[in-house]
Amino acid sequence: KSTRKQIALALLLTLLLPILATIMYSLVQKLVDNLFSESTENTLPWMVVTVVLVGFVKLLLAYYDQCLDARIGEQITQEARVGLYAKLMQAKPDLIQNRGVGSLLAHLDGDASRVASLVYGVPVGVFAHIAKAICFSIFLLTISWQMTLMAVMVMPILAWIVYCITPLVRRSSRIARIRSTSWMARAEERLAAVPLIYVSEAQSFETAHFNSLANQARKAEIRAMTLEARLALAINLATGFGSALVLIAGVYQIQAHALTVGAVLAFVAALGSLYDPLRGITQGAGRWQRALASAERLDELLKKNDSSQETGQSLLPKSIKGHIEFKQVGFSYTEGRKILDDISLTIQAGERVALVGASGSGKSTLLGLLSGLHNTQSGSLRIDGVDINGLLPAQLHAAMAVAFQEPFLFSGTVAENIRYNLTNVNSQQVMRAATAAQVDGFAYAMQHNMGTHVGPRGGKLSGGQRQRVSLARALLRNAPILLLDEATSALDSETEECIHAALRSDKKLGTVITVSHRLSSVRAADRVIVLDQGKIVETGTPDDLLNSRTRCYELFAAQLAAEHSGAIPLFPLAEREPKLCISA
Repeated sequence: KSTRKQIALALLLTLLLPILATIMYSLVQKLVDNLFSESTENTLPWMVVTVVLVGFVKLLLAYYDQCLDARIGEQITQEARVGLYAKLMQAKPDLIQNRGVGSLLAHLDGDASRVASLVYGVPVGVFAHIAKAICFSIFLLTISWQMTLMAVMVMPILAWIVYCITPLVRRSSRIARIRSTSWMARAEERLAAVPLIYVSEAQSFETAHFNSLANQARKAEIRAMTLEARLALAINLATGFGSALVLIAGVYQIQAHALTVGAVLAFVAALGSLYDPLRGITQGAGRWQRALASAERLDELLKKNDSSQETGQSLLPKSIKGHIEFKQVGFSYTEGRKILDDISLTIQAGERVALVGASGSGKSTLLGLLSGLHNTQSGSLRIDGVDINGLLPAQLHAAMAVAFQEPFLFSGTVAENIRYNLTNVNSQQVMRAATAAQVDGFAYAMQHNMGTHVGPRGGKLSGGQRQRVSLARALLRNAPILLLDEATSALDSETEECIHAALRSDKKLGTVITVSHRLSSVRAADRVIVLDQGKIVETGTPDDLLNSRTRCYELFAAQLAAEHSGAIPLFPLAEREPKLCISA
């Protein structure tokens, strides 16, 4: 409502400003015509004062109008940017990964501000220019309709120029935005991999590639700006030609005593004010085309986002047990290559299950389907008897917690990363989760303990430390279903042993599904599911499968051999006396 009132006030000012300008020109005309008249000697000072006052008021209103336009434009830009960001936050992760972070940042930066121009800047600008053109045209007609007719003869030329050039501006603007997105995406990706580039001595290669992309963007931007400059040049030539005709006609009118000097001066001054809005309208057409190019890109992005959203109507029970059932589930990222094929699996509430298999066998994809990162393409997936495709994402995600192999940490403290998006937890709950995930062991060795800042993306922590923080975050959610996707792969064996011991001792922990390539994680499970090329090939207890010399044994043969050679203790983790895990 506040923005609407501001827009209404801005429109009112756009009407007042040209009216004040025409009043000022009219006063100047009278002032010049009566300058040397003895009969007006007493009124001249008051006329001068009136002109100055009107001009001063006009300047103040113009200043306020400019500030108001800036405020409204920034408000609309913010709303567009926040709305787009909210859409991206609701999108399936596939959309973000496929588009690239750099590309999406370009949408949030340049495209959002250009949409503000499309929604407010250009339309209000055109309205202002039309209001000015009407006011000044009426004023010019009151002085000389013949000279006014000569002045507007350039309008068909301006219309033809706009018709020919603005489509080229739109096309070139779209290409320029795509080119600028390319170098931003490249920079975002490479800056995240600076250590690899440094040790690979690839600095020159990366710089050269970035220079190539930046050069393409520069050429595309220059092309778009050149077209806009050509448009401006053509407009100035046309209006200059009209001004020359009017000036010549004005001289003849003065010589013929048809018009006074003051009238001609006022006409020429008002003519400049008439041509300014005409220039603004035609140049605004170019900006409109650039804004349309950005709007098309955003529309394309949002349509992809909308197509990935599901509307849930089902409801999970208030008390979720964590019973999971896959029934003939199939999934593929690309057509013709199935990642999961006819998966049928039942996991009892409270059961600890380990998913194992070679890389690419579909383990992480299975967890992705369960956590809602992907949608099932065939078959059904149910939690406590409810198909998850009928659930809203918020309903599904409330039932589970996930710890990923690649931990996602943000700038902030260790404690802030653990309690991420959980406002109803206290410090004691955070500490319990930190202790279970062995975070306290390294956190209390730091200067500020749990209040230590981890840096952007957790860069001040090691890979294993980041994984422990990520695991603590998942444990703090206290969800009935816990998904661990290689969540301890970067940990040493002793720390991992302590974590498994803590998980086993937690009586409140519900269903746990672990994806792992480590023998210790497998032995901590109640049941092992073996995947091979998207199919379930074996299922059973850890001891049964590891002693059966089948596919599961083949996957862990090297680790079993290392145990028997003495490199790893022979007895299973579940039977070992766990290492004394004491918080620092």
